[in-house]
Amino acid sequence: MNMVKLYDGGVYLVNGTEIVPEAAAPETYQKDTAKQGTIAYSILKAHNTAEDMQNFYSQLPKRLESVIWLEQSGKPGYEQAQAIAQKKFDAVQKPFTYSFGVSSDAMDYQTLLSLLLTLLCAVIAAPVFASDAQTGAQDIQLCTKNGGLRLAAAKLAAAFSITGAAYLLCGVVWILVTNALFGWESTQTSVQWLFSVTSLLPYTVGQMEWVMLVANFLIFFAEVAFVLMASVWAKNNLTALSVALISVVAPLIVYMVVPGSFGEWLSTLIPAGGIGLSNALLYKMISFDFLYAGGHAFFQADVLLASAPIKIVLLVGLAAWGYLRKTKVA
Repeated sequence: MNMVKLYDGGVYLVNGTEIVPEAAAPETYQKDTAKQGTIAYSILKAHNTAEDMQNFYSQLPKRLESVIWLEQSGKPGYEQAQAIAQKKFDAVQKPFTYSFGVSSDAMDYQTLLSLLLTLLCAVIAAPVFASDAQTGAQDIQLCTKNGGLRLAAAKLAAAFSITGAAYLLCGVVWILVTNALFGWESTQTSVQWLFSVTSLLPYTVGQMEWVMLVANFLIFFAEVAFVLMASVWAKNNLTALSVALISVVAPLIVYMVVPGSFGEWLSTLIPAGGIGLSNALLYKMISFDFLYAGGHAFFQADVLLASAPIKIVLLVGLAAWGYLRKTKVA
């Protein structure tokens, strides 16, 4: 029966089979030389265009400049896009770190989980106001002392609490289970190993998981706020549910169907912008997608994150305003 053996320090793997503890290794074993036999070193070497590996990191800004030129040249504000990209890349910690474990597929599954949770919670939130309109109970409620704005606030708070708690609980459990299965050491890996050596994200895999959870949660909240606003105006559950489901997948549809700058802005500013598949926030953060307006460039992932709180406040306000109008009519 094979047993797992733990070592206090590092080890050398000789000829792919023999393990030599660092403490017992001969003086001829050198760390710098041993590193050149690792998978991580071979990947770096494959991307290296310099004469030696010592100059690898000094070549990356030039490589990034070429990537941005290939993808963004000719667009108004291209120079600003270059400056934004270089500034973000300067904040990336170097040298990169690598530990075997979590792969880019795990991050893809986190994105898919976010989409599924948003769909589920949209279904939960859709009938919050619409069900009372369908049964006629809303007509009675609006005529009572506390059936106006106070009731609307209570319903909004309950809907946000239930859906928000469900989203965060599932997201946290996913991160904990994933890291437990793949190994917590792999969370120290630079995200550049998973996606691209010129990725603009200054995070490790572990940091990225939590950043994505919080960032997607903001977008999720904006979508729930839109669904609740639609529920206020819907006359029955079917209408509210239909609007809810369409609004979740709308950014993906717009991303695939509407071409050009208008489509990019529209898919970004829709309440659920950043939730989806190929249009998801994760892929906007690891890519080099920029939005352009008035000769200025904006990193699309930054716009998605900056607009989410604005959407939440605006949509919650519109939901309360819509319910208040019904109160006055009643």
